[in-house]
This record gives sequence, C-alpha cells and structure tokens, in this order.
Amino acid sequence: MNMKYAIGVDLGGTNIVTILMNEKGKIIARDKRLTEGWKGKEHVVNRIAEGINAVMESQPSGIRKKITGIGIGTPGLVDLERGIVYEAPNIPGWNNVPLSRIYRKRFGRPVFLENDANSAALGEWWIGAGKGTRYMVCLTLGTGIGGGIIIDGKVYHGADGYAGELGHISISLDGPRCGCGNHGCMEAYASAIGIIKRTKALLKEKENKKSLIYKLIGGDLSKLTPAIITAAARKGDMLAKKIWKDTGFYLGSGIASYVNIFNPEMVVLTGGMTGAGNLLFRPMWQTVRRRAFKGPVRKLKIVAGKIPDDAGAVGAAKTVFQRLS
Repeated sequence: MNMKYAIGVDLGGTNIVTILMNEKGKIIARDKRLTEGWKGKEHVVNRIAEGINAVMESQPSGIRKKITGIGIGTPGLVDLERGIVYEAPNIPGWNNVPLSRIYRKRFGRPVFLENDANSAALGEWWIGAGKGTRYMVCLTLGTGIGGGIIIDGKVYHGADGYAGELGHISISLDGPRCGCGNHGCMEAYASAIGIIKRTKALLKEKENKKSLIYKLIGGDLSKLTPAIITAAARKGDMLAKKIWKDTGFYLGSGIASYVNIFNPEMVVLTGGMTGAGNLLFRPMWQTVRRRAFKGPVRKLKIVAGKIPDDAGAVGAAKTVFQRLS
C-alpha cells in the first residue's frame, strides 16, 4: 500500500506540538517546543517552521516524499478558505497572518488551517475517546471553554466557519460578564477563570476563611487554581465540594442544550479540569439527565478525552487527509 502522511501542528499560547502521522492514525514523529509568543509574530512563525522541520528531518527521504500536506490548529478567528488567522489571543501582533501562504511557500505543500478547539474535537473523534462515533461534541475546558462539533465524521463549521463557540451559550440572562462581552455565558461560570473568580468571591466571606482551600494557598488568592480546589475537595472540604458541584451544574446545563440540539452519541471533555473526576462528572451528569430530553440521553456517553496532549495536532493532521480526499 502507498501510505500517505500528514503533519499536524497545534499552536498553543504556551507550547507548539507538531506531529507526523500516517493516514491510519499512527503517530510517527513528535516535536514539542515553547511558543515564546512574547517575542512576537515573526518569532512564532519561525518556531512553527522549526517544529515542522524537526519531524520531517527525523524521517527517511522515502517518507518525507509522501507527506501530502500540513494542518495547523490555531486559536482565534480563522478564515478556513483563505488560510488567514485574523486574531489569536496570547500572541502579540498575531493579526491577519496568512499562515497557509507562508508555509506553502516554505515547504511546497498544501497547508490547511483549523480552529484549535475544532482540531482537538477531530483528533479525539479520529483516534481518541470518540473513535467509532459519527456524532460527537467536544468541550475544551481551560482558561476559557472552546468547543467542536462532529457531524457524520466531519467538523461542523456553519455558514461562515465560526460554528462551535460552545462556551458562549447563555445559561443565565443576567449572569456575570464574560470575556466575549456578553453576560451569563457558560464560560463565565465553568472555565478555569470562572471557577477561580467564583471561589475568590466565596473565600472573602468570613464563614469560609476556615476552608482548606484558604490554607492550601496560604491566604494568597493569587495562588488559587482548579487543582488546589480539587485537592481540598478530595480531603473533604465542603466549600471545595460545593464549587465543583456548582461547576458540574453549569456545565451540565450547557451540555443538556447541546444534547437537545445535536443529539450526539458522545460528549468529550478535554483539559486539566477533567482531573477533578467524579467531583465534576457526577453533578454534571445529574444535571444533563434532569434537563435534557430522555430520548437523546438514553445512549449518551460523557467522557474525558484520551489524547489530551496531542488531540489538537492529531486533528490538524486529519484535517489534511479530509480536505485532500
């Protein structure tokens, strides 16, 4: 068989992960390096190129010749047809960057862009937790909440390529202001930033000063993270348990709407917050069962991702195979 190969790049605010994959879903080579976004656009462009070169040069010429294209999963607003990143958070000067044209000239191969959350969804669908499904929703739980929708094995992009902003479904009409400017988005409640904001507000109340959370951070609210809240909850701290229970309720409220709209076989959650385990999943499931229609919930699975470190890069490589097919 004349095996085909593709390179997938996951551009993150902290790291750039680059992999070489074959069309069967096997990772052949992998590179990870710091993004160093504070050094500016041109530096990041070169860092991506260095990662691509690294995985290419690790292989014999026979495999290099069979690399059919390069896929890049990038944060921000992406013009899929023109291959332009309009804006990307955490990378200064990353506005209107024609990434496809830049790397097509450098490497002489087709280059395809995809939103990073969509890439993660596609990666989990292809060889991760969602393998074997046709209809899947993926949530990336981090500083914000990203999302991707898989319909019949392909990313659903909508009319203009901007579908999948799942973190910005409104779960409260008069809730806290979200980073997007709206009020009451699920992201404002259940992202890492949302959880930390809610926890800080609670810790300022006199009756919560005895919480183990407060002790674990030494009274310094700037040290607060979801992992610390998880640690406190696992030691029986009631405030920490309540915070995760509330977070599960907020996520479950949003997921129930996705279930009613898309009727997915599976919802995959990725990101460090999934480390909370049943502290998060149990109240989330209870809310979904209570709020979604019984029909689509009956066979639904809600699971943590299986390839969290590589999902974005895997999905970017799969994007190449799909768009060239």
